[in-house]
Amino acid sequence: MRNSLAALLVLSACAEGAVALGPAEITERATTVGRQVRAAQTCNIDLPTDTLDRAARLEAAAIALKQRDGGSASRDTFLASLLPPQQRARDRATWCRAQGPDIERVRQWLIGADADAFIRNAETLALGR
Repeated sequence: MRNSLAALLVLSACAEGAVALGPAEITERATTVGRQVRAAQTCNIDLPTDTLDRAARLEAAAIALKQRDGGSASRDTFLASLLPPQQRARDRATWCRAQGPDIERVRQWLIGADADAFIRNAETLALGR
């Protein structure tokens, strides 16, 4: 549930159209997307390959920005923040049910044109163009 509000805020910003992206916006969105993709994997929810490809492209851009701006410690902290919590099987089932709506919102965003534009902009910024 900790990600629910963040996911809603980040994804609602996606709907507002393209804006000038900075490292913070890219990292925030990559964190939301990365957490939900990992939640889907933990919960055995299949995501289409093209959706996973887009998520990976966004995450790669965020990793590059973190590495460039804060070094390997910043990059490693970012990656660690994406991991789902360790849980017993019974607790995991409850957690997975709670993640379902956020996973679906992220999936819907990733298949849209807004995500494609956002990810292209993120990649451009990460490459320093």
